[in-house]
Amino acid sequence: MIVVDGVALQPNLETPPSITSFWCNVIGEWVRLGYTRDFIVLVRESQRIGFPGDTVVALIPDYSYENAESDHIGLQSACDQVNASIFISTLYTYPLKTSSVAMVYSMDEVQEFLPSLAAQEKHNTILAASAFICPSKRVSSDLMRKYPGISSEDIEVIYPGLHSDLMPSPPLKVRKFREEKDLTRPYIIFRAGTGERRKIALFALLDSVSELVSGQVPELVYLSVDGSKVDAPLESVMDLSKPIRSRIHNLRLCSDDLPLLYTGAVGLFEIEPELGMGNYTFEAMRCGCPVIILRESEDHQLRQPTETDPWIEISMQPHVISQTIDQLRDTRYRNTILSRGLDYTKSMTWEQAAKRMWSFLKSKARSLRS
Repeated sequence: MIVVDGVALQPNLETPPSITSFWCNVIGEWVRLGYTRDFIVLVRESQRIGFPGDTVVALIPDYSYENAESDHIGLQSACDQVNASIFISTLYTYPLKTSSVAMVYSMDEVQEFLPSLAAQEKHNTILAASAFICPSKRVSSDLMRKYPGISSEDIEVIYPGLHSDLMPSPPLKVRKFREEKDLTRPYIIFRAGTGERRKIALFALLDSVSELVSGQVPELVYLSVDGSKVDAPLESVMDLSKPIRSRIHNLRLCSDDLPLLYTGAVGLFEIEPELGMGNYTFEAMRCGCPVIILRESEDHQLRQPTETDPWIEISMQPHVISQTIDQLRDTRYRNTILSRGLDYTKSMTWEQAAKRMWSFLKSKARSLRS
């Protein structure tokens, strides 16, 4: 029996929607695939989000970081009652004895919404785990670097699924959308968010437009998405009274409008490469938008791009950014990047994610018994 702690759906923990969506989709696929006899979900008392009707659930007390020790005892009791072969949590919880698999979403605490007590519990969860699931190769590499005792054989990389109807939008719809949003010139996208690194990246983007060789300054869309809890208002990030060469559109859009925005853009600029969970960069690729990853070269050695990389990875320097923007105006170069992104994301379905996770959990449960 596989035991899943649904703690991430506990309302007062304010887990990012991307994580709750991931687990609702994966568990929904498990039910659809007929796995219901082999797993149980532990539902916290205050949980409001429901699972598919055939999901087997057990109600347990709410979790708090201050009472983590008693929670470990309670989880072990639940595992014992159902004779659990393996345990996996939707956040960072674990039982005392039953072998556990840790789902590690990120190794960057600043980006992962965790207060200090939760970060410590995450550390303890990793130390207690027998195996790990990461939403991207980048996260798995970061995990092994921070915890040298973890090997690649202990980690399964499982990308989240993308909505099946995601695709590049038709040109006429894109044109109408741009007219409605007053996007009169070529534009680049930068996602709203918190943190000093994101602020630095935004300033680098704005500085880059003054160095464009072509002189054609793109507009910048500062994108917020309905339902996001981490999008910072533009006025909290920069002083809007100072002169800026690029015109800025402060847009808050619903998810239905995002493919139109992505398809019409010169590119989406992001600072966190291949985060995986809630990764709108994959959604942008699937909609025909080049993705440009900005890295701080003093913090991370830049990986040399290969001929198959689905995104562009560059240093966070204005002159490098401006050169990349000019490159993306070349139709042949742009189409090459678009094709790579579409190929890379075409197999990212929730069914595939659910099957890979199920296979990994069952395999680990068998190996730990032997």
